[in-house]
Amino acid sequence: MKDVEAERSGQAAASDDGIVRLSGISMRLGASQVLSDIDLTLQRGRVTALLGPSGCGKTTLLRIVAGLLEPDAGQVLLRGRTVADGAKGHFVPPEDRALAMVFQDYALWPHMTVAANVGFPLEMQRQPAARRAAMVGEALDRVGLSAFADRRPADLSGGQQQRVAIARAVVSKPDLVLFDEPLSNLDRELRETMVDEIAGLVSDLGLSALYVTHDQAEAFSLADEVAVMRQGRIEQLAPPEELLAAPATPHVAEFLRIGAVLPVMPGPDGWHLSGGPRLVPTTALAHASQVLIPARAVRVTPPGAGRLDACVIRTLFRGDAHLATLDLPGGHRMQLPIPNRLPPGARIGLDFDDVALRWF
Repeated sequence: MKDVEAERSGQAAASDDGIVRLSGISMRLGASQVLSDIDLTLQRGRVTALLGPSGCGKTTLLRIVAGLLEPDAGQVLLRGRTVADGAKGHFVPPEDRALAMVFQDYALWPHMTVAANVGFPLEMQRQPAARRAAMVGEALDRVGLSAFADRRPADLSGGQQQRVAIARAVVSKPDLVLFDEPLSNLDRELRETMVDEIAGLVSDLGLSALYVTHDQAEAFSLADEVAVMRQGRIEQLAPPEELLAAPATPHVAEFLRIGAVLPVMPGPDGWHLSGGPRLVPTTALAHASQVLIPARAVRVTPPGAGRLDACVIRTLFRGDAHLATLDLPGGHRMQLPIPNRLPPGARIGLDFDDVALRWF
């Protein structure tokens, strides 16, 4: 059996280009196609976030990597070793994949102390008691819970319980940690603190991580690259800065709320908003049906002094700016941060440079 496993590992290692490599992953649940032909490589020592709305397939993909689900098609390689192959029916169970996972609901043993919960993976590895105690102490110190070692999970707050779950995941310093929306049960302020702590742990320990979230701020803060998912597919995989500067599809632009994606049509004098005025002069662009006007590129002007006029529908204060919902010509709408609150019905002008527009 060992010889067979070594052969498999050797064959995969020859083409390995990452700690995780997914090739052609597809999966159905009942009548629904949950994942369709997913290719993804996670490089060693880097963090990749799976970002998307509920039901897009991101948690299903994470669970396939973890070994909690079997794909219908495609291959999963961990450290160059094939751990799942849908075509051949090959499947390695999660306990033999040598990875760690942090769950949304903490998944702590209620009858165990904090120290016992953190040390459980080491106990399964049959680590000596003295070494286990030292490693648990180090992990708890990293998450600021050394004083809580003898408490039960029920005695802790939600944030403290999540710190215990993170300490358990990193106690053995694994090569790969999977995070399944670990902060979604926490309030906003605590979430921001935990993002910073997770980023520090991942960096200090040199971990590779696959991080599932529906929160754009989390993904952009933690990840070296982000895979934006939609309906079981990866729409775009890129560093956060590239996603904002050059979204590959209208869905990516709309999901990330980069600006307004509006329908356009050509005319003899240039491109027009559908049902509205001319947007830009005729260009070399041959085909387009939509245009992205990035919010960061828009300048507010007096009415009539910009490319477009808009009517304020409502304004919401967001702490550092006011977010205005605007009615554009042709019945289109966009949201735009503005410096001052404006009353409903106020009219403003919008100006922007042609080079800031992105065409689809």
